[in-house]
Amino acid sequence: MLLCRSALERPGSRHGRARAALASRLPPVPRSRRSAGLARIAATQPADCETHDAFFRIRRCDAAPAERFLLGLFDAHRLLRRDIAQSMTSLPDERLAILADGLLAILAAAIGPAKLAPSVWRRQERETSPDNAGLRWIRGHQIFAVLSQGMIYALAETDSADRDGDAASRAGAAELMAELLAASAVSLELTGDFPESYYRQTVRVGMESPFLPRGFSGLLSRDHRELVAQMKRLRPMIDRLREQEPALHSRITRNLGAVYASHKHVCARFVGADQSSLLMAEMQGRSAVEQIDRFEAMRLRSWAPAAETGR
Repeated sequence: MLLCRSALERPGSRHGRARAALASRLPPVPRSRRSAGLARIAATQPADCETHDAFFRIRRCDAAPAERFLLGLFDAHRLLRRDIAQSMTSLPDERLAILADGLLAILAAAIGPAKLAPSVWRRQERETSPDNAGLRWIRGHQIFAVLSQGMIYALAETDSADRDGDAASRAGAAELMAELLAASAVSLELTGDFPESYYRQTVRVGMESPFLPRGFSGLLSRDHRELVAQMKRLRPMIDRLREQEPALHSRITRNLGAVYASHKHVCARFVGADQSSLLMAEMQGRSAVEQIDRFEAMRLRSWAPAAETGR
């Protein structure tokens, strides 16, 4: 933990040493049986969570969950820095810092107080290639998965502190939730930060039949589904937070709305405001953007009454 803390306070080579120290304590993750034959899955089968993990190169393991969570955080931060170094981005440093600080904030929450070093970016100035666009699409979803796990952790800590009557700890965990939502909005912006033509020519084609089953979507993420279910389960705690910490509750609600706004922006650019996503392709009369609006209304109901959300 001391090495992890020093990596937060002084990045660079210490990140690598901290990651290596964590990895050395863990057995290797067994390879998914699904991933090797993913391209041969019958296109008539519906996509599922395993399809999602195989496509986005996410490997899961039940052993040593705390250590693997920390390892995933280090890997996500490293992926972010590598992506910015390899592919041009239109996002300013201030937006990237929100994403990087969100990842580091989870680490700090998990290992104890640490002074976070400011993020310094080595940017790529050349135009993004189609291959790098595909890599960014995958890396962005990997980073979002880690952020989702962080939000599951933050919500659980908020609920635990609420049940213990510890208002200060509850506020701290809820602040982390707000920060992670802000980081998630930026992660979605970065994931789709490449020319629209590359999405149509390379990214979307790889997610369609015959390469993947029908109905494939990033929403098939196990982490996203657990986070949504957790929000529903914790509605009583969320209501108490709204009553006792209204400013903090409103910040979380705004940041949750920002996540959906970023998702809609990416969808509208790549799919079009009136076109269906792969997930909704078999349903008539509902565009990808309309479906995101529907999801947003459902999620916001977990956080705020209709008078606050305007829905």
